[in-house]
Amino acid sequence: MNDTPKLLPELSPMTHPAIRATFSWFEFGHLPDAVAAVSAPFAELALAVATRSPNSPETTHALRALLTAKDCAVRAAIEQDELQAEMQDAIDLGEDSLRPDDLSAIEREAIPNPEARGEGGAE
Repeated sequence: MNDTPKLLPELSPMTHPAIRATFSWFEFGHLPDAVAAVSAPFAELALAVATRSPNSPETTHALRALLTAKDCAVRAAIEQDELQAEMQDAIDLGEDSLRPDDLSAIEREAIPNPEARGEGGAE
């Protein structure tokens, strides 16, 4: 991971409570390093939004939208870690004959929606 600190700085006491509350969800010190590396840039951007924007409902909304994006990216990183761990377990168990079909089956479990895998949908 880079040298980004894992703890968020305190916002000014003058910052609106809704902004402070939303900003607190960008904490990533509890996350494993690989996932924290995905979360950190969102925290940096959230800090810029929270400290450079006015105390307004739009700032709170911007932070909520960024929080949604961060949550999606973190979930994707966690899913990727789980997929890699599953593949490593197969290798460790001596299943060195993993075929492309095996990977496809693992991916189908990780991405249950056929359209998201590019396997269907409207023609």
